Parts: sequence; structure tokens; C-alpha cells
Amino acid sequence: MSGDAGRVRESGHEPREIGQRLDARTEKWEEALFAALEAADAEMEERYGDRFPLHPARPAHGEAASRQYDGLFAFAAGFSPGFGSKFGPGYSLSFRIVTLAGVPDDFRAKFEEEAVSALGKQLEKFLPGRNLEIVRDTDSWKIVGDLKL
Repeated sequence: MSGDAGRVRESGHEPREIGQRLDARTEKWEEALFAALEAADAEMEERYGDRFPLHPARPAHGEAASRQYDGLFAFAAGFSPGFGSKFGPGYSLSFRIVTLAGVPDDFRAKFEEEAVSALGKQLEKFLPGRNLEIVRDTDSWKIVGDLKL
């Protein structure tokens, strides 16, 4: 154990450093996904970015290193193995409106639908030919389809 401190052992693999990147194909896939999220976020900022005041702790759109950390909207995705989901594995999505102002439910619903549509178009651009879909999985959105690396 002493030589493996700070390391993780994966089944059938040598230990790797905690935080070490895993697979170049996974990184490439997730970079394309991130680019699609950023492009969809930019589209929604253009459309609705002045609709509500920004959270006081957030810089204006385009001022942070990532669109996830600036502007009115924050789009994110995280891999889900799909346990308990009728859709199986995919990427769970988060579309947040980052403001202290009250956001009416009807606007939030319209925003989510338009964000899903914008992201769907960007997925086809950045991950073409994969037949990816964005579906409602219980109470959240999820990207499913050809997730092969």
C-alpha cells in the first residue's frame, strides 16, 4: 500500500495517479461535447442573456475562461452509467439560469426546451453521425445514443 498511496487501482490495470486523465478517446469525445455545450450556451446568451440580472458573483458573458462560469446561463453535462434509467447510459444535463431574480416557471420551461433544441443542433455539428438524442429521463435531460469512443 505504501507505494500506491495517492493512486487508484482499476480492475485489470496498473494503478494510476488520482486525477490522471484516462483515455485520449474519452477526452476527445468530451471536448467535442463541451464545445457543443459552449456553443449552445452562447446561442442562448445571445437570445436571452439580458432577460434577468446576473448573479452578483458572475462575470458578464464571455469574460470567464469557460461559458459555464460567466453570463446568465450555465450548461453542464456529466456521464451517467444509466442504472435505473430506461434509456441506459448517457450524459445527464444541467441547464441553469444563474440569477438571484425570480424566474417564472413558464420562462424556465421555454428556456429548457430551447436550450435542448440548441444543444441538439450543436451535437450534430460537433459529434456528427452519432444519432444522439436529448431525452427527458425522469426529472432531468440526458444525451443518449451512440456514445462509442
